[in-house]
Amino acid sequence: MVAVVSGTKSERCRVREYMKWLFQQLEGPVYVAGWEDREDCTVVDIPSDCIGYITGNRRATLGLMEEEWGTLMFFMSEDGARGTRGGGTERLAIFGPQRPRRGSELKVMSGIETKSPGFFMRGIREKLSERRGFDTDRMLFRDDELSSSHSSDGATRKKLELASGAILQYVGHVAFIAGTLKERRRCREFATRC
Repeated sequence: MVAVVSGTKSERCRVREYMKWLFQQLEGPVYVAGWEDREDCTVVDIPSDCIGYITGNRRATLGLMEEEWGTLMFFMSEDGARGTRGGGTERLAIFGPQRPRRGSELKVMSGIETKSPGFFMRGIREKLSERRGFDTDRMLFRDDELSSSHSSDGATRKKLELASGAILQYVGHVAFIAGTLKERRRCREFATRC
């Protein structure tokens, strides 16, 4: 089998690394040394008892998120060590451009918060950024406000995302809005009118 890769030198290098890690996963756990310094990596700590929920049967749930956002995701462990079941966490590495990584991260956080309430949202506060570039705002909702903007199939959330151009994800009672300043403002305005 031959893989043809085109793009800039850095893009081609990243593809080769990603392919190497995909094949390494077939043989066992993968660890990416220096992930903290990479611009294409986000790592999320996942409670050990939620790993199966996020991964899905035969990696189906993780695969759907990768497909939806165009990212590469896998659990990372140093020297083949696994997290301690029953209270520990494991690292989920998300690779790709900033916007898709943030979308994947928020989707994972939403799932974890459903399965393990309070894991991410305990003590979280509202945040509105004035940064023009890509950033994330947080809006806190009360129960009655959340139910009106949070349809069971996510249709309202998807409409708000499409109309505003921002990423919108509900994590517990918090709406995370990611995008440029204009996208975030539009999304907040649309969400408060729902």
